[in-house]
Amino acid sequence: MDYQYKIIVSNRTVYKEFEIAAGVENVRLGTTSSCEFRLNPETFFSEIEIEFSVHSNKWNMDCADQLYFSRGDMRKIYSMEINHGDMISVCYSNTGNEAFEMRFMIDFEAKVPNYNWYIELPERIEISSEPGAAVVLRSQFEKNIQLVIQKRGKSYFLQKVQSAFGVLRNGQQIEQSVELHDCDFFSVDEYQFYFKEGKIYFDQTGLRINKIPV
Repeated sequence: MDYQYKIIVSNRTVYKEFEIAAGVENVRLGTTSSCEFRLNPETFFSEIEIEFSVHSNKWNMDCADQLYFSRGDMRKIYSMEINHGDMISVCYSNTGNEAFEMRFMIDFEAKVPNYNWYIELPERIEISSEPGAAVVLRSQFEKNIQLVIQKRGKSYFLQKVQSAFGVLRNGQQIEQSVELHDCDFFSVDEYQFYFKEGKIYFDQTGLRINKIPV
């Protein structure tokens, strides 16, 4: 696969991140010795083993008999296709209790962008999938994205208005609005931006620049 992927495993006592490098097409996660991504067996009530593999250019995952996957309904799923942004509950078969929650996502920040373009920020600018925005995004992964950068006094603030998979600043999800500081990076889906001295730098591939407001 062209992208590096990230698997996030979490429950009340465990938080682990694992990276599937670009080009890898089979990997196991769990508590057994055959797993490349290891979890501590002492923190779970049964053996954990989940296999991730690529079939027909799609990621799939399969689990051992003592587990099942749930999307929040009554179905017990033992084998499934998984896509960027999916959040899955991994449950014990014998009790139905959740062992952990798992998030599967493309690690966009693993790809180093070519910051070959910049714009000077006006008082307010919209970066979105809407055709009338100053910076128009054409994401492969979602249709409705909207970010706003607004100047307040001498500072600039980044606001997430809409994004299914979230907006990151320096690798951390933002809740709604954050102040941008020199040398901050922010990203949404496959788009990455760099902020410095009232300008944002970015790779122009896959987006369109309309007239920038003054």
